[in-house]
Amino acid sequence: MKIKLRGLADKAFGGYLCVRGYAPIGVLADASAIEDYQRRADEKHVQEIRKFLEDINHSFFPELILGISLEELGLDAEKRSLFYEMMNDPNGVATKRLSDGFVLGLSSIPAGTSDRMISLRVECQDHIFKRIDGNHRLEAVPKEDDEDVYGIRDRVVPYCIVLFETAEKTLYNGTMFFHNINYRAWPIPEEKSLEVILEAKDGEGAHVFTKDTL
Repeated sequence: MKIKLRGLADKAFGGYLCVRGYAPIGVLADASAIEDYQRRADEKHVQEIRKFLEDINHSFFPELILGISLEELGLDAEKRSLFYEMMNDPNGVATKRLSDGFVLGLSSIPAGTSDRMISLRVECQDHIFKRIDGNHRLEAVPKEDDEDVYGIRDRVVPYCIVLFETAEKTLYNGTMFFHNINYRAWPIPEEKSLEVILEAKDGEGAHVFTKDTL
């Protein structure tokens, strides 16, 4: 089955080429696979996340982060060089199929400026992307043939795909990103988070949530 993803691209954090866009979470689950450095969610945690995803009034989260290399998308060294030339051309306006599964489109926005909107279209087989952040959320998504009474698979969510040059760089950098995202952050203990929310109930414009909602 072919999976199509479209998004806008730019370099983040000084050089990492990222494609950002929106897609049904079921498509992202089908298009990606767990990496060895990821830990699998146990069944209890999967059910907790699925219940969260079922709640259309409160479910929200930041981008799911996936990784892939130009090499894995079918671009040899010559085509990777062409890709970077097109990306670095400030006046480039073009659409080019670089491989069976990868299309690059460039356009300038707004008229009269050198700023560009870069559109990337990826047409790939299942499970080609590597999950860097958001694996547990994707594990909780029902499979295509599973019962999905709440329509979880169709929920449109934000994603970020980091494009590396080679498969080796995908694994190296993906492992590093996973470590930085999951272990360098200082999570707020639940009691502290609830304390801040509940103490804000008397503030101007603050919202009061019931215990069940929280």
